[in-house]
Amino acid sequence: MTKRPDHAAEAIEHLYDVALDPTSYERMLDFWEDFVRLPAGSEAGTDDIEASIARLTGHLERADKVLGQSMQAPPDETAEVAVGNIHHAATFAIGRSGRLISANSAAAQALGITDGARIADVPLAPGEVQRLIAETQRMLMGNSQARGVVCLRARGTERLIVVHLRLFRPLTEEAFVLCVTSEISWPLGFADQLQQSFGLSQAEVDLLRHLSEGHSVNDIATLRTRSRETVRVQVKSLLAKTGTRSQLELVRLALSTVESLYAGSTPLPPDAQPQASLDAQTCTLSDGRKLDYVIQGDPTGRPVLFMPMDFGFIRWPPAMDAEARRRHLRIIVPIRPGYGRSTPLPDGDNYLQNLARDHLALLDHLKAQRLPLMSLGDDSLLALFLVAAAPHRFSTILCCAGTMPLTAPEQYERMGKWHRFVQSACAFTPQLLPFVVKAGAAMARRVGKRRFLETIYAVSPADSATFALPDIREALLSGSDVTLAESFSAHEAFSRELIAKVKVNWEVTLQRLESAVKRGTLKVQFFNGEQDPQIPADTIEDFRREFPWIDFRSYPDAGQLAFYLKWRDVLDELERQHPAQR
Repeated sequence: MTKRPDHAAEAIEHLYDVALDPTSYERMLDFWEDFVRLPAGSEAGTDDIEASIARLTGHLERADKVLGQSMQAPPDETAEVAVGNIHHAATFAIGRSGRLISANSAAAQALGITDGARIADVPLAPGEVQRLIAETQRMLMGNSQARGVVCLRARGTERLIVVHLRLFRPLTEEAFVLCVTSEISWPLGFADQLQQSFGLSQAEVDLLRHLSEGHSVNDIATLRTRSRETVRVQVKSLLAKTGTRSQLELVRLALSTVESLYAGSTPLPPDAQPQASLDAQTCTLSDGRKLDYVIQGDPTGRPVLFMPMDFGFIRWPPAMDAEARRRHLRIIVPIRPGYGRSTPLPDGDNYLQNLARDHLALLDHLKAQRLPLMSLGDDSLLALFLVAAAPHRFSTILCCAGTMPLTAPEQYERMGKWHRFVQSACAFTPQLLPFVVKAGAAMARRVGKRRFLETIYAVSPADSATFALPDIREALLSGSDVTLAESFSAHEAFSRELIAKVKVNWEVTLQRLESAVKRGTLKVQFFNGEQDPQIPADTIEDFRREFPWIDFRSYPDAGQLAFYLKWRDVLDELERQHPAQR
């Protein structure tokens, strides 16, 4: 794929857009479809991606800080709240009717407009108000563009006013465009942040402020009693230090950095935790860390280890829970490190080995010896790793919507765009993955988990229909509170695990499992829906050919949520492999 010369610059724009407004995540996703598209064996393509990533590094770190704060914003901001959250810049909101629906105190001071004013009262040169209205209406009536920048002239002085436009679609009121102008009041500590983040001198900070206020090079030369050439040289230095390509990018960066000081409210305390959606119990590990777990089904029944997918679907719907109880099955569901109240794993290598060690310690704590293991989604990889590490502890692996290590570009290309986005970023641009995952968590919090999951599964009719079933939807939404809740997100642990799965030498692990299957000491069974957006039918066929020692059962009418439709088949197979003692 041939990339446009400004591809990395456009990527920078998307990073800041999603950091300031997590609801723009899907638009960033569409853009990154090209940016991280698999090079299909082309070394040049890989070099191109790596060069672009290198250019993004500094911006990625700063956007990540902005995103961390914006995650604290309420999920359904009204125009009044969105405008009120901006303290530093003259800001107002324009609704679908074309009227000005809210303005902040800075707008009153700098522009002389307050709530209830007409858009015509904004002090712009003749024709500029009409340009602003036309741009906001284009965004409100469109389906994709959710951000933009428009440069307008002030009334009388012809001074440039830069307006950063952001589309909001709240759930409880009409859509509106937030207009953050370059008429700013510089907050305390802002100059220090610029100097620390970009290595700017005080003179360069002053220059950036003048540019952000809409002054031209000629204006700045007059204000600073310098020649125009001197100011141009200083602007070039600013561009180089900030990694931007134009004065417009400089202004956007300044606005974004200022907003980072005001984004959200008070940061979460380090010990902020979610409310448990089930009565969690705690196992204290040998190093003092805590690993929570829940029990479903029969608390005194035959033990089954259940790995609930990295989305954290720890709760079973009532009918499934009742059937597990009737069959006297004790479903042990670990809440993995970094999820819920479970202590994260320490930094370092061997993430999967440490994760497996924690799971085995939990089984020891519960005195569960040889038992079957069930998994959802790509927790199949964790299940395979765990069993290979301790084959004497497990009799059967039942993987619902399971995957195997991906080995071909077309296996990524077949995925739905949400899954391809995360999986290909994990495999080919791991530097970006933590930001990608955090941004997804921020979007889910902003729009609500229900809407977020509906969006992810929209490409699969089977999954959409499954998620629409009330008991299943409630189980998935409440169970996943250990992954994402009002005051908590497990995005860091989620990212670390995804990257660890890519780094593992799967050849050794799979050889051990294949040998155990051929000896008759292990059974491996997959249950896959052919409408799975991550592992569709053609990829299942790839797995059948590549791993003949695994028994694959596929369902044309199911997707990634196949377990919630075909759970009776799964439990029947479990009982065949793990019958009750008579």
